Amino acid sequence: LRLAMRRPNPGVKILDALPAQTFEIILGWTEKTNRSVPASIRRRLSADFKRATPRILYTTRTTRDLTTLVPRIEIPTLVMWGAKDLTLAPASFPRLVETLPQAIGYTFHQCGHIPHLTQASNFNRRVIDFAAGVSKSGSGKPTLLPPDGRAL
Repeated sequence: LRLAMRRPNPGVKILDALPAQTFEIILGWTEKTNRSVPASIRRRLSADFKRATPRILYTTRTTRDLTTLVPRIEIPTLVMWGAKDLTLAPASFPRLVETLPQAIGYTFHQCGHIPHLTQASNFNRRVIDFAAGVSKSGSGKPTLLPPDGRAL
């Protein structure tokens, strides 16, 4: 995948031509997924990739940088990432959490790029806990509620 990403035009053609089964095999070689990601999830990811355009791999290279707008996001935000992510830079997520005015961050230490699939129970529990902690303040703006229930 990294080889295909280095050369966008030929890379897109190669990835587009790959059968889903071949892509599934490639997923098994990357990030040691053959040990951490069950075959059923690799099949689902392969099917998802084939439904999407291969150009999705180049989104970060072709989208303008919106970093300066992040501090203006005033709604409660849950940011979760895998410490072993080889697709995105795990070190960037704590900075994102610090920049968002109302953010909570969580690292899945034994996880790569897809914690919502490989650690679904833990991921879902954190989403539910986060949602339960969000309420509307008297101003109508959503705010985070800490475990004791008082608004921040």
